[in-house]
Amino acid sequence: MFFQENGSHIWDTDEAKEYLDSFGVNATEEDGDNPFLHGLHWKHCDASQEFSQLSDVINKIKNNPHDQRIMLAACNPLDFKLSVSPCHTFTQFYVANGEVSCQIYQSSTEASIGIPFSIATYSLLTCIIAHVCDLGAGDFIHVIGQAYINKAHVKAIQKQLQISPKTLPILKINPEKKKMDNFEASDLELMRI
Repeated sequence: MFFQENGSHIWDTDEAKEYLDSFGVNATEEDGDNPFLHGLHWKHCDASQEFSQLSDVINKIKNNPHDQRIMLAACNPLDFKLSVSPCHTFTQFYVANGEVSCQIYQSSTEASIGIPFSIATYSLLTCIIAHVCDLGAGDFIHVIGQAYINKAHVKAIQKQLQISPKTLPILKINPEKKKMDNFEASDLELMRI
């Protein structure tokens, strides 16, 4: 799994998977990635037409920034019978005053891990999209249908609440990179101020 290979263990204890496994439902692939979620639908929404929603978003932002349909859908409802539906199901981008803003709808999420992870990843995605479109990054708006706390996380949450927040870092993106498909982790740098 990508996260584990890169030293992140945020999803090592996936209660949703453990819950489904207890009923004999195999919701994920062997390597931990569900093929019916997120990136697959962003890049190959309709395999018969090779439609990339992500490329469509970039194209619309660059060529028709006032389009009201600059959107990503992270799932196909027909896949729900095959696997668990993704938590963040819908993303919309809009351009105003030279900035790209992002709004996501997340049907459900674990409050202590899922919400911060979604904020960080979708904010990063917005910054990268803004960068490749030669625009600034605007607002991130997060709409949540259902937030919950897993019992297993209560002690960690109590510990987290005792820690003073740090100053937010500044994201520096390699100015040479201008296409979504060729970004690598080394093209992104978080700098403390």
